[in-house]
Amino acid sequence: METQQVQQTDNSNPEHPHHTHTETAAEQPKPKSNKWLWISVSIIIAVVAIILIYLLTTGGLTMAKTQTVAKGDLVSVDYTGTFDNGTVFDSSVGRTPLKFTAGVGQVIPGFDNAVIGMKVGDEKDVHIEPEDAYGTDPAEHPLGGQALNFKIKLVKIEKKK
Repeated sequence: METQQVQQTDNSNPEHPHHTHTETAAEQPKPKSNKWLWISVSIIIAVVAIILIYLLTTGGLTMAKTQTVAKGDLVSVDYTGTFDNGTVFDSSVGRTPLKFTAGVGQVIPGFDNAVIGMKVGDEKDVHIEPEDAYGTDPAEHPLGGQALNFKIKLVKIEKKK
């Protein structure tokens, strides 16, 4: 019985409630440093932020489904132009999309007005009267005096700076 009591009061027994063991400085565990983890995470966040900023400012990444064409934006469209009888007179399909600044008169007025408010991926069929196309006088332009129909698909928007 005496032996059991000695074992219970022995200071080397960590299970004993009166255990008081003092560690020396060399025995104490060092706190783990998260310094390198925080540095790594900070670098990753900075790199991702720089890439996103670059893509957003160069047009490589856009809010394509939320941005709409406004006057002064550089747009790229695919289109097919037809007469009222269905005859195709021009098309960009299979070629480079038509690129122009919206709302500044680089294309016929009816076409210009049609792209304003479109979003990337939108398709629109528009009927343009001669007054908003090439005018009413065939002597001024081969398509003058004719109503035109366009199937327009907005491919890209580059927002004005």
